[in-house]
Amino acid sequence: MDLLQFEGDDMRQILETVKQELGSDAVIISTKRVEAGWPFSRSRMEVTAVRGSDPGPRGGGHSGSSPTEPSEGVRRIRGNGYAGPSLSTEVDDDRRLIGTVSPSSEERKLGLRGAHGSESHRRSSTTFGVPPERTQSAADRERVLVRLLERADVEERMAAFLASRAAEETHGTETERLERVVADTLGELRWVANKRVMALAGPTGAGKTTTIAKIAATAALVHDQKVGLITLDTFRIGAVDQLRQYADLIGVPLHVARTERELLAAVERLKSVDLILIDTAGRSPGDRDQVSQLSISLEAVGAEIHLVIPASTRQLELSEISRRYAPLAPKACVFTKLDESVSLGTLLNVRGRPISFVTFGQRVPEDFAPFEPARYARELVRSIRPARPASIGGEEIVRC
Repeated sequence: MDLLQFEGDDMRQILETVKQELGSDAVIISTKRVEAGWPFSRSRMEVTAVRGSDPGPRGGGHSGSSPTEPSEGVRRIRGNGYAGPSLSTEVDDDRRLIGTVSPSSEERKLGLRGAHGSESHRRSSTTFGVPPERTQSAADRERVLVRLLERADVEERMAAFLASRAAEETHGTETERLERVVADTLGELRWVANKRVMALAGPTGAGKTTTIAKIAATAALVHDQKVGLITLDTFRIGAVDQLRQYADLIGVPLHVARTERELLAAVERLKSVDLILIDTAGRSPGDRDQVSQLSISLEAVGAEIHLVIPASTRQLELSEISRRYAPLAPKACVFTKLDESVSLGTLLNVRGRPISFVTFGQRVPEDFAPFEPARYARELVRSIRPARPASIGGEEIVRC
């Protein structure tokens, strides 16, 4: 039995396509709403159907027992009605942790060094390369795991929490358990786009303007959405010109706002676009009054605020950034410059907020992607797994 999947924005049009493809006696197996891969895209409807017991002529007299290839946009599912992606597809998907399929570029953007080793090597040791005789107790395994996570700049309490949860898992290898725990922990706070006005805030040099350009380029050039840009950064020399160059290259309008009134007017002028992106000026530690005023202005236009943080930020500084921008009540965090960070653990240290996007280079829009917990978890675990057996009491743990 061949099942076909049909996707579209309008259920009536989908059912008409089902009728054209499978005949008027087609049987609808299931209908569901599919979330779009791009956060700002609309979800689509998916219908799974099968030809009826007596298909009869189709398309003006088609007959014969051999199945006809479905039209463009229609996917055939063979066998029992479930078909996951092929192995090659899964491998390619894994290679795109944060945007590309090239192994060398993936290593570059994530700051990984050397070979990751074979699958058999990854599974050969009980706890990330620690000899079995050194990990006879669960407590030993937890201590090793906590230390490895802390070496990756995971904050102490978070490292202990993850190690404890991984120790409670019973299915799979140690590597698989930790991957699952990290992904589940991050997945509990998943960001869902529900505002058409989005503002980026954060310290000077975090990469806000470049990230704005990457989001705009992805939305406009890849997903064919109407995008408008607004900049409030009139303090930094060349800031407006930098964003204007990006706007011209992407082909989207840019408005400059110096006051709340100008911001309201700019948002009104962009009322016909799908997505409005607002760039803000970086703030120094003493700019508490300015942060409070920025919060009032952004709230007036209904903006969803994302806090932009470099991935190399250490825990003490991360806590200070979070405290400084608390008046903005950010809905999510954007981590930038993963390619410049020697570790990936910082992303686990932001408490109470989901991660929306990550960036890993200067290219617009290639070095950017929506955050995916499962793929991040794989790369974090891969980066902390020792290249040779680690000693519980040793000083050096070499990363792959």
